[in-house]
Amino acid sequence: MRGGYDGAVLSQKGLPCPNIFTGAHNFHSIYEYLPVPSLEAASAVVVDVIRITAERAAR
Repeated sequence: MRGGYDGAVLSQKGLPCPNIFTGAHNFHSIYEYLPVPSLEAASAVVVDVIRITAERAAR
């Protein structure tokens, strides 16, 4: 996805900004929300990816 979020502008200027997946609901409405457990789960996945990448780089 290269549009629709603030990171798209920064990515165009050379600073890669990936979308962090979440379990949001009611996108682009006044009722859009993100449950905290969904954000926590997404954060845990990101931490695992970083850990695995660091372990592989250390080999």
